[in-house]
Amino acid sequence: MLFCIIVMMLNQATGQTKMFPAAIGITGGLTEYMGDLGQSAYTFKEAKPFFGLNFGYYVTPHLDFNLNTAIGKLGYKEPHNLKFDSKFWQVNTNFHVKILDASKHKIVPYLLIGFGAAHYGDHTLKTSDGDSEVTSLNGNGIDVFLAFGAGAQYAINERFNVFLQEKFAYTDHDDRDGEERNTNDAFLMHTIGISYNFSLEHDADGDGVTDKKDKCPKTPAGEKVDAHGCPLDRDGDGIVDHLDSCPDIKGMTTAHGCPDKDGDGIADNIDKCPDDFGPAAMFGCPDKDSDGITDKDDRCPGEAGSIAMKGCPDKDADGIADPDDECPTEAGSTAMHGCPDKDGDNIPDKDDKCPDVAGIAANKGCPEVKEEVKKVLATALQGIQFETGKDIIRPSSYGILNNVVKVMNENPEYKLSIEGHTDNKGDAAKNMDLSDKRANAVMKYIINKKIDSARLRANGFGATIPVASNDTEAGRSKNRRVEFKVEF
Repeated sequence: MLFCIIVMMLNQATGQTKMFPAAIGITGGLTEYMGDLGQSAYTFKEAKPFFGLNFGYYVTPHLDFNLNTAIGKLGYKEPHNLKFDSKFWQVNTNFHVKILDASKHKIVPYLLIGFGAAHYGDHTLKTSDGDSEVTSLNGNGIDVFLAFGAGAQYAINERFNVFLQEKFAYTDHDDRDGEERNTNDAFLMHTIGISYNFSLEHDADGDGVTDKKDKCPKTPAGEKVDAHGCPLDRDGDGIVDHLDSCPDIKGMTTAHGCPDKDGDGIADNIDKCPDDFGPAAMFGCPDKDSDGITDKDDRCPGEAGSIAMKGCPDKDADGIADPDDECPTEAGSTAMHGCPDKDGDNIPDKDDKCPDVAGIAANKGCPEVKEEVKKVLATALQGIQFETGKDIIRPSSYGILNNVVKVMNENPEYKLSIEGHTDNKGDAAKNMDLSDKRANAVMKYIINKKIDSARLRANGFGATIPVASNDTEAGRSKNRRVEFKVEF
């Protein structure tokens, strides 16, 4: 019994309970005689078999009512060969006083008390001389008996139980064994059985609450219900537990019963941005630019981009995100920070004064002008002479101009800017016009020497860009000049 109690305390189950109050079962076991001839209790030498049926009904968590029937034999042989055998059938009722609630424990010990009646027939009695067996009419008949004992029930599951039981029956007769003395006949019944629990009232949804009392008669199978047969709602949020993803935390219908702080319909426990409204496709995170990249992971949350660019656009498709691209509308290289470099001189076109011709950084991307060319152009600076106040080139200047033509022929990549300048003597407007005409006169001369006009341009600047003081003749002489600048 101590072992049973320990095991019982460690196990939880459901047996014959309020949910399934009725039980029907089959039993079997052995009877042992106790009477005038002797005591065979727990010797099992004279044990006789019996079989039976029983019906039980739940009354309270600690009380069951039982109705039992049995058919079997009872007999005994005493040392002087006086013996008897009798077939019997019996009906008895008893109450099981359960020590523990069967709805909470797998193993439930109980005490029993009750009464019943047994009919004895086919009674045989062998006399003490051992010579004959006679049928005893006194041995046949009906006894009324009191019963008491103990047992233990084990719940296999909520429907099936097995049980072991010891019952002592004390009859109201003293002559079933052929002896009438001072002690009424009695017997033990060692019983083992199995029972099936069920409900006598209809329960369509099988939740343990009969249809008559069930306010929710279509509860899904296996769902726990309250006393009214309705699914439980532990957190009181109006969503029953079996549909509530967070049954112990009050939540919202739109979030399957879970909290949803940002109200985006995605439960906080699966929302990657529980404080920011976002769509389900983004796991609850916002995506303002709708580029499929959540704002928290998007370098450019206000402008649609690609995953490769971490959410930023790449308008020129050069593989460099616009925030990192110094030329976002022109395809370029990483080395040039996203800018093009057509001439490949490692100077981006935006900073290259000669973007189509490879040059050097010191010359802002233009090629370095050859030293001999610099000398020719320096000579021409003060060597080109005109008729006074006119745009007619003096013949003495032809040699210098021919050297310029030679430079242009030897360097077909060169373009030439011809700039005319004057001193500040005279009318400024006339000086501007004169400087322009002189620059164009020089350009015309060079064109006449078969140099493509597309490689030349001429501009007059009058006295606006002096290189020396106009207060002296020497200074004014330096200011009256034609400058040649190589371009590409």
